Parts: sequence; C-alpha cells; structure tokens
Amino acid sequence: MKSNYGQRQQHRWLIRGLSLFGAFLIGLVAVFYGLPAPADTAFSIRYQTNDTGNIIFVGNTVSSCPMVDIAITGTDLNGGNLATGDTIEYVLTVTNNGSASATGVALTNVRPTNTTYVAGSLVILTGPNAGAKTDTNTDDQGSFGNPANTVRFFLGTGATNAAGGTLTAGQSTSMRFRVTVNGGTGNGTDITNTTNVVFTNQGMSPVTNQSSRSVFTMDVGSTTTAFGLDGIGGSAGLQVSCPLAQAGSIDAQNNDYLAAMVDIDGDNTTTLNSSSANLNLPSGATVLWAGLYWMGSSNNGSRNQVKFRPPGGVYSTLTATSLYTNTYQDSYEGFVDVTTQVQAAGNGTYFLGDVRVLPTTVNNFGGWSLVVAYRAPGEPPRNLTVYDGFLNIANAATTLNIPISGFIAPPVWLSQCPVRGTCPRWR
Repeated sequence: MKSNYGQRQQHRWLIRGLSLFGAFLIGLVAVFYGLPAPADTAFSIRYQTNDTGNIIFVGNTVSSCPMVDIAITGTDLNGGNLATGDTIEYVLTVTNNGSASATGVALTNVRPTNTTYVAGSLVILTGPNAGAKTDTNTDDQGSFGNPANTVRFFLGTGATNAAGGTLTAGQSTSMRFRVTVNGGTGNGTDITNTTNVVFTNQGMSPVTNQSSRSVFTMDVGSTTTAFGLDGIGGSAGLQVSCPLAQAGSIDAQNNDYLAAMVDIDGDNTTTLNSSSANLNLPSGATVLWAGLYWMGSSNNGSRNQVKFRPPGGVYSTLTATSLYTNTYQDSYEGFVDVTTQVQAAGNGTYFLGDVRVLPTTVNNFGGWSLVVAYRAPGEPPRNLTVYDGFLNIANAATTLNIPISGFIAPPVWLSQCPVRGTCPRWR
C-alpha cells in the first residue's frame, strides 16, 4: 500500500452526553489521520471516508429546568458542626424564570425526617403578602400541619389561605421556616429538605400544570452540605437550585430536580417541544454526510419520529432508520440520515421538535445532535469515522470502557513530520 499522509499522528474523540445535567452517552465520533481497517466491534461504524475535511456536531436539549425555580438556603443558626438540638433556618426563594405568568403557585415542604418544626416560624420575607404567618390554615397564606407535618405557602399576587396567586415573568418571592434536629440523631445522618412547587404555565398552549422540586441536605456532625450523592463544604448560607446545578455551580444530580420540556419555536400547536442549534461550517466546505440523532426517556410509540426544520424551511416528520432502546427510564436513541437536507440547506439554524420525553418528572432527559462530516479546502487528509451505539452510565459508574476498532492510525514515525511533504513516501 502507499500513503501520502505527512501530517502529525492525531485522533480526536467527541463524546455526546445528554440529560438534564449530563449522564447518558449518545454517540461517539472519531476523526483520524490514517487509514481504516476492515472490521469493527462494539460501537459500530455509521459512516467512514478518507478526505481533506473534518467532523462537527451541534445540538441541544428539549428538557431543562422548570419555568418556576426553587432555591433553598439552609443555615445552622447555632454555628459550627450541625448537632442535635441545633436550629436550622431554611430560606426558600421561588422565581419565575420564564417569559409568561405562573398562576396558582403553591409551595409544600414535608418536615425533614429527624427534625421538629419550630412553631410560629413561618414568614414570607419578600414578594406579595410579605410578613409573618400563622401555623393555622384558615387565616393567611402560610400553614403547618395541613397536610400533616407539612409546611405550605400559597404564593404570588392574589394568593389566599386556600389558593395560590400569580408570579409574573421575572418575579420572585422568598419565605422561611425553622426546624430543630431531634435528640438521638447520630452523626452522619442526613437532614434532607425536599421542597415542591406547583403552578400553571400560562405560556403553554393549552395552559399546562407544571411542578418544580429542589433538594437540600445537611449532615449531622459536620459542616458538610450534601447535594445528591456528593458533598460540598459549608453549612451556613449555601444555596441549591436547578439553574445552579445545571450550570455546574453546585454538585447535583438529575434525581434532585424535576425537568420540564423546552419549546422555543414560537408555535405551541405544531410541536410538543423544540430546540435549535446553529451549524457553521468553514467557508467553501462541502457536506459529505450528515446524521441526526435524538434521545430521551419515554416508551411512547412515536419516539421513533421527530420533526426536523432546516434553515429557511418548514417542519417535516422524520422516522428513525435505527432505534436503540434501554429499559432504564425507558431511554432510547433514534438515528436517521439527513445528508440530502443538510447539503441543500447548508449553514444556519436547525430546529428539532417532538422528541418524546416523560412528563415533568425527576431523571427526565431529551435532546438531539446533528453530526456532519465535511470536505474543506486547506484541511489535512483524514480518516473520518462516525461510530454510534447506546450505553447507559449509572450514578455509581466511575469508568466505562468502550472497545473501538475499525481504523488504523498512521505509523508512529509520521508524528515526527511536522509539515506535509517533509517525510518520504513509503510502500
């Protein structure tokens, strides 16, 4: 065989993880300088060619933090290590991060296990109806004990002792209550605060009842505040919320938060959900191949179909030619070749809609990737290989081995040739 490859030996892996905070593997893309071998195992080769180009992928999620978010701050008012008899003050901030009003906003918080509620500690700190509240449920917007062992606030403008009010777009309200740690609670015991908010999203068509959840955990005997499986130091004034978790500012996992569907195409009647991504290929690039991947958590019979809208086009329904499934959370991944559509449309904003996901729930996820192999002037010669498959990565997993074959990288001595043409040809 003859090779004219005079570039540095190089390979690149692009691994696409997808969930509310990243937990699932959607695919694997390899870009090699070298020549392909005839066989492959494990993840299979979807597309492969030798050309002067590269591979790019763009995509987005269709599930995200709910419109109304809950931020929780927990403070040990006694200071130091959290101990039996200490008082924890919880401050709960509810914010409408959406572009439409939320109505019927109501918050519930079941008293954390191993604690006792501090009578008379209900206060709406900021926002509509601010002020101290009684523990009874007959005279104002706060109560404790109805339902049993539950703190409840009806929030927003127009809220009463029996119904939630309205939080307009961008509006926040905050409240507080206190508990004490019960005697006999051993060191290392988690004191976990789980707060839920229900509301009606007036921006959906039809208007949709939705909910949010946030979890905050403090450890008895230490100053550690734990989120999900992991801990972060500091027991005073530390805050958790879905946006903070999604941004990576705190240590968190999907189980701590509810996820809601995203629908950004401005047409609530055409798609159940939608998101977009911008494709920006180099000047003069030619699309060789394009594959569309989508995945989610759903057993819906239509999960093999999505709506695809290229730049300047309209939605068309695409059906997966390959559908991978996993029993965990009814997760799945679909694939369809969209080379013709991307060659015709080129650069611009691509939309995908109707990725099937579970209704608002914890551990919910959904999204998509558009993978494009292209030829471009001035790019070095490469073996462009797209592998795909479907694997679940659980919380407890620290490593995942993915056997990959089906390619041959150039010999090691080629890595010493910094410029194409400076190394001799070989036979």
